[in-house]
Amino acid sequence: MKPRGGDGKATAVFLWLSLFFLLSGLLLYLIFSAPPEPPRRSYPVSSQAGAEVHRAGYSCPNKSKGMTGLTTVAKVIELVGESQIGWEDAVHNAVEEASKTIEGITGVEVVNLTASLDNGEIEEYKVNLKLAFGVREDRA
Repeated sequence: MKPRGGDGKATAVFLWLSLFFLLSGLLLYLIFSAPPEPPRRSYPVSSQAGAEVHRAGYSCPNKSKGMTGLTTVAKVIELVGESQIGWEDAVHNAVEEASKTIEGITGVEVVNLTASLDNGEIEEYKVNLKLAFGVREDRA
């Protein structure tokens, strides 16, 4: 009479199949799950030049706000602002200077903050930023 416990081969096959399906499911999960969204590195600022500034990302000009002649498309440019006072002042300087030649600024995103040092003291604050503004419909 055979002892009751089953065949060793059947148990090994069962374990290998279980491991195969477990790893297949894990692989499918890793392939089809969405990657996490990277953190935004911007902060709210107010504009001295009259431009509407947003916390993160950009918005397109809206005709209902009285901005006629502008589409719902925004152009984004990169700028570097500088100040001897601080990073927020560097953002204000960049937006103020850009608003002298660019109409319809709708948003700003701070990309990077750096500073120049002299003998361990901050000499100049620098900010890399992206500036968004509306594109005109009536262009030639």
